[in-house]
Amino acid sequence: AYSDYEMEDILHASVDDTEGLGIPRDEFTYGEISLLSFPKVMAKLKPKEGQIFYDLGCGTAKPVFYASVLGNFSKLVGIEYLPTVYEKACERKTKFDLMLKKKEKK
Repeated sequence: AYSDYEMEDILHASVDDTEGLGIPRDEFTYGEISLLSFPKVMAKLKPKEGQIFYDLGCGTAKPVFYASVLGNFSKLVGIEYLPTVYEKACERKTKFDLMLKKKEKK
């Protein structure tokens, strides 16, 4: 998870990216889902085993990682348009993969 300070940096990066791409501010909204609310969303959706989880505008990919733990999906896909936010999601994925490798070695 990111600290409040890191989330502030990501929020500013998303604003910078949208301005750099010439996207009006009112056409792009950045937000994050909380760990506490995501299980409620999954319970309402009732995903079936083997389905593919897509997160369009995934931000830093929190829902993708939450879905990897809470669901039995065949594939998880996060799609992010903003380049700096996409880079942060990739960094998070690298950390997550390393964490899983450490866990598998135990």
